[in-house]
Amino acid sequence: MIELLSLYLAFILGMNNAGLLSGTLVAGGMSYRNSIIIIIIGFIIGFVIEGEKIANTLESISKIDIEIQLVVTSILLTIFTIIGMPVSMVNLLIAAHIGKALAINAEIDLTILASILIAWIIAPLVTILSSIILYEILKRMVNNISLLSLNKFYSIATLVTTFYMAYALSANNIALLSIDSLSFILPFMAIIGMINKKVAFVISEDIVGQSRLTILSTFIASSSLLWLFTQFSIPISLTQMVLAGLIVNNLHKRPRIYNKSKLLMLVTSSILSTITSLLIAYYLPP
Repeated sequence: MIELLSLYLAFILGMNNAGLLSGTLVAGGMSYRNSIIIIIIGFIIGFVIEGEKIANTLESISKIDIEIQLVVTSILLTIFTIIGMPVSMVNLLIAAHIGKALAINAEIDLTILASILIAWIIAPLVTILSSIILYEILKRMVNNISLLSLNKFYSIATLVTTFYMAYALSANNIALLSIDSLSFILPFMAIIGMINKKVAFVISEDIVGQSRLTILSTFIASSSLLWLFTQFSIPISLTQMVLAGLIVNNLHKRPRIYNKSKLLMLVTSSILSTITSLLIAYYLPP
């Protein structure tokens, strides 16, 4: 049962969080097909090379059965995917794990938990700061490049950054779902889930108007942080980092283009979904 739940959750993750990645690439000028190909390659390599660094994180927080947590996370992530709203699978799963541990009075490693919670707070802030700095650096660079060279620069930089982001996402987020017998299938399930475009275009079309520079600078900042936290076995939300970087970067540049109602809905759903996951897991019967 746990194996099937993990595979399903990887599939839904592909539809939800990875769709966010491909959607912003489309907004930056890359075709949906090409973005999917690059992400597929990054998914597989990232999981194989560095997935083991995150694989045992849930057990390190609290050594309890994870079936209820997977059920709660799967249901919530499915609901938000159906309505086309990107949320963090990492936040949902860890919140449910904490809720379940509290409900049965299981031992929780507070040191590890504290490091994860602190990372969740600082990661979006660091992404915002670093993406704005990168945006200003890249803007000055491209001002001195010819139009032909500029197109080549964007094409190469987007491909490399996309691969790196997918690599880090797989090593961090997808690897969190690792199970002994079927772990190698997880990245492929996420890939299959990426056929969904509904969530992919929530950010690129419904909320903010992006430029290639804002996308590139945010992706470099987000992927670097995602990879860095992986080295310390800390699962982190790709969704929160990318959204924070894209939105604030968009507000930083001129003109400012964004949908206030959609933005508020996105922030609210991110917070409430995490709290809901914890409460459901806590109050469900053991």
